[in-house]
Amino acid sequence: MKEEEIDLTQIYKSLKQSNVYKKLVLLLNFVWSTKFWFILFLISGISIGYFIKSSSAPAYKSEMIIKSKYLNNYSSFELINSLNTLIIDKNRVELNKIEFSNELVKSINKIEFVYPDEITDSLKKQEPFKVIVESNQNNLLPAIGDAIYNYLSNNPASISNENKSKSALTKEIAELKTKLVDLDSLQALIVDYFYSNRIVLKGQPMIVDPASVLRERRETFSEIVRMEKELNDIGNYIIIQKMTSKFIPEKKSNKPIVICSLLFLLFGGLSLFLFRRPTNKAN
Repeated sequence: MKEEEIDLTQIYKSLKQSNVYKKLVLLLNFVWSTKFWFILFLISGISIGYFIKSSSAPAYKSEMIIKSKYLNNYSSFELINSLNTLIIDKNRVELNKIEFSNELVKSINKIEFVYPDEITDSLKKQEPFKVIVESNQNNLLPAIGDAIYNYLSNNPASISNENKSKSALTKEIAELKTKLVDLDSLQALIVDYFYSNRIVLKGQPMIVDPASVLRERRETFSEIVRMEKELNDIGNYIIIQKMTSKFIPEKKSNKPIVICSLLFLLFGGLSLFLFRRPTNKAN
């Protein structure tokens, strides 16, 4: 233990004689001797940061929940990311093409894509996802939600998948309608058979069961109705929850205060150091 204490003492003495130690002591003495200036810089930075925070426009957040029929979540994320880039870059030519007016663009602070919670491999799945918008205009949030939905629905990938699905559904509906006509014809023949013969002998086998024909016709008709409804709602994206206005703004960040305080301390300290250089009075 004694040898260790001696070694530590020697290390301390060596450190004390080093240039790094001397410069550090010199800097601390300089800061202490000009502490009132540093306090003034800090107060000035806090004041200006608070003014910036207070004068900044209030921010309102709202969200919409969307589900994609054809595209996976990663594709939807890429589309939202591309939209964010256009807004950040203020690419008005492209934004006007996708019907984002200047008023909407100016009001958007940021758009965020949120993947589904607790979903395995949610990047590729088609589970409902959230789109969160932060805007400085509360009343424009519903219009921003509609514009985002239109943008997602009218992108080339969505339109291509919609056209393929529309073509397949139209073909299936046409085949089912042909089948329905055939079933109606068969049903008419059965009715005509009963009316012409009047009496059907008990135990005589029937080539076609009238009940099964009626049941198949009913199922075919129901399938046609379902498919026609699906054809009318052929759009790739479905809105589960619309974006609405929010009357309570988000809590403002203290970031401006922190940044201004640090900047004033840094540049104020550098100015003092340049104009009032510390001098080493003693070795």
